[in-house]
Amino acid sequence: MHHLLLLHPLSQHNPSPSLTAPEAPALTPEPPHPLPEPPGPLPAVHSPAPLRLGRRRSLRLDFAQEEKSLTFLKMAAETSTEVPKTAKQFVLKEEVIVERKWLKLEETTYTDAFGKTRTWETVKRVGKKKNVSADGVAVIAVLQRTLHYDCIVLVKQFRPPINGYCLEFPAGLIEENETAESAALRELEEETGYKGEVVECTPALCLDPGVSNSTTHIVSVTINGDDAENTRPKQKLDDGGMSHSCVPSNSKNLWKLFHFQRTTYCKELMN
Repeated sequence: MHHLLLLHPLSQHNPSPSLTAPEAPALTPEPPHPLPEPPGPLPAVHSPAPLRLGRRRSLRLDFAQEEKSLTFLKMAAETSTEVPKTAKQFVLKEEVIVERKWLKLEETTYTDAFGKTRTWETVKRVGKKKNVSADGVAVIAVLQRTLHYDCIVLVKQFRPPINGYCLEFPAGLIEENETAESAALRELEEETGYKGEVVECTPALCLDPGVSNSTTHIVSVTINGDDAENTRPKQKLDDGGMSHSCVPSNSKNLWKLFHFQRTTYCKELMN
């Protein structure tokens, strides 16, 4: 036996209390949250392509930049006042204060680097020799002998200005119409008795330009000590009132001379 159950929808006008369920409270739907706006297109992550300029345009840019740099440097040099421009220095006049047989003292008036007039006391030799390249010569003479060390020949003499003895290279003044090489060999023979050969001669050099205008040549000479004329050398000093003692010096006693970094004024070094 079959039972048939028919279900009809409930009518809203005649609800049945036994079959209808209590109405649920009406739910107010919440407003939907606004969605964030989609971001714009992201930039592409890659190195930018190099700017390609035509060769002519690139050269124009380089020239323009260089011209700006030169203009800036020129303006900076014109406006800068930190480094003043130096004036040309020259001697205005020379006045003799006192003059003796060999030397004279002068007062030299000159302009300095800032254009200011100043004075200087100068010592000069009396007289002007003809056809000479310098006032004097200094001789660096090397004595060479068989089975001996090479020696540098020096002279010892008393120097009144320092009230003492000096070890010096043989030296002297150049005579008129005499070359520096000839003067060097002559002075070497007069002061030491040795005869040598010239190896080299320097240009004219200033000795003490802060005091004097004196100039000299430095002449290198070699002496053959095995020659008969150089085995027993004899000095040929003139009557000048200056006595010389020849001192051949090797490296053992020469260090004292050059320890002072001078070739003269080694006072009483070889008493």
